[in-house]
Amino acid sequence: MKRIGVILALALMAGCGQTEDTMDLSGTSWTASTIAGDDVDHTITAVFSDDTLSGSGGCNRYNGAYEAHDSTISFPQAFMTTLMACDEPVMLMESRYLELLAGVDSYRVEDGVLTFFTEEEPVIRFDEVSQDLSGTSWSVIDYLTESGRTSVLSDVDTMLELAEDGTLRANAGCNTISGTYEADAGVFASSGLGMTEMYCEKPDGLMEQEAGIVEALAAARGYSVEGHTLTLWDADDVIVLTMTSR
Repeated sequence: MKRIGVILALALMAGCGQTEDTMDLSGTSWTASTIAGDDVDHTITAVFSDDTLSGSGGCNRYNGAYEAHDSTISFPQAFMTTLMACDEPVMLMESRYLELLAGVDSYRVEDGVLTFFTEEEPVIRFDEVSQDLSGTSWSVIDYLTESGRTSVLSDVDTMLELAEDGTLRANAGCNTISGTYEADAGVFASSGLGMTEMYCEKPDGLMEQEAGIVEALAAARGYSVEGHTLTLWDADDVIVLTMTSR
């Protein structure tokens, strides 16, 4: 009986180990809240795919491979980063973040907070970024054209509203665009897109911008929310729209 009791206890302990503490990080997105105990006053992000961690260090983009099992995590290679320069406080925080990140050896997820540890000491904490698009509103930053990604015209207010009932409404500066959408687990699709038939002469390029945004929206097949940014990409994994929350 004593042996059976020990076996049952071990089984219960193993079952309890499969909790949110050791959730699969793939497909999740996070924003850093504290680094080495200091509050983060600008946006630092971490986005996990199947085997890659990418994001923004506050100034530069970074990416690298990660390996996670149960509550352990490691980054076997040095992170690749862009080489932009920003204000000194931002660069110092970014450098500290990447330095600490490289030495992380375990993690825990609890109540929407991801904590990275080094030798059992918490070094970085993140808040989860919701991937639920229902009830959100966005302004377009850039969109894909034949010549590449193009920034929206200055002084032109653009918006995309994704309602909780599955309808969408957008405006690229002239006409109102409407339709329906589905967004779940990184998969995005719009349908029934239509718009009013106004013609706006100014500013130059406005109608071309509107047509480009509608075309990009129709082509979108995937999405990700990172920090305050929503990115949509097509079936070939090419980014077609980048937006910021309103």
